Amino acid sequence: MGAGAQDFVDRDASDRELKAVMLRHLAARTSAAKADRGQIVAVLSPTPGDESRDLGVNIGCALASARPNDGVILIDLSLPASDAGIALGLDLQYCVSDAVKEISRLDRALLDGALARCPRSGLYVLPLARHGDDEGWAVDMQDLRALLEILQSLYEVVVIDCGPFSRNEDVIGLPGANAVFFLSCNQRFTSIKAAGELLRSVRAARSSSIDPVVAIHEFAPTLTPGFDEIRVALGAGAAVRLSARWAELADSVNRGVPLALAGPSDYADELKRCLAALDLLPDGQPAGAAEPQMRVWARKLMGILP
Repeated sequence: MGAGAQDFVDRDASDRELKAVMLRHLAARTSAAKADRGQIVAVLSPTPGDESRDLGVNIGCALASARPNDGVILIDLSLPASDAGIALGLDLQYCVSDAVKEISRLDRALLDGALARCPRSGLYVLPLARHGDDEGWAVDMQDLRALLEILQSLYEVVVIDCGPFSRNEDVIGLPGANAVFFLSCNQRFTSIKAAGELLRSVRAARSSSIDPVVAIHEFAPTLTPGFDEIRVALGAGAAVRLSARWAELADSVNRGVPLALAGPSDYADELKRCLAALDLLPDGQPAGAAEPQMRVWARKLMGILP
């Protein structure tokens, strides 16, 4: 013990005592390993559209700006090309296929130098496909799984915009059991119907996991169906309304400044309250991040808790 040992078992110890010491240290190592793995936030799109792209970029920026000392990365699986660079005013050069080729030597130094990074929020972006590339985006599912595990060990939060792969069971099954899923939709009946079908598919593919949070994008209070009607129609356990006119979202993309970074707004405030309720924002954050009691209130408001 004087030499710095954390624990010891003497020669006369019983088998039970030896087993207890071993289990205690194995449990500690397992907990430490889990703590070193980054949180995954997956964004699903029930139909082709801009909702999941807008939501993924804004979630990534909100998390990155609230965690300036942590690494937050957005993996954009959009096809035929990633629009995250346009939405953030970035030139995306390094993509998923490049990372897979260098998977054996990936580390933060390599990625921090190769990845495009939003100067306003600190969000790193790794696209599947770039504008102007007709091919070269295809990646093996096992390679994608290995890449995701590496990124989890290097970054505090990994946001995945699943885009057109939202109905792919292999992609849905990639994140671990503690991953947070967002399912985007709007107030159109076609979008609501598609969201309901995708929600059932996710529940079937990830039966032991927490339900996805339904994010109703471009929500307009004056339109029908309303928030509660959509939530009931989908059978959603948790939902959040993100109030923003289409023109506001389009203008934010054209300017390269997501709503989460453009100053106070209903959209930014609602998104931050939702992320705080899911414990994705660090404690003590101003600008909409909640204190513990506020988190309880927000969960109840959105149905995350009964």
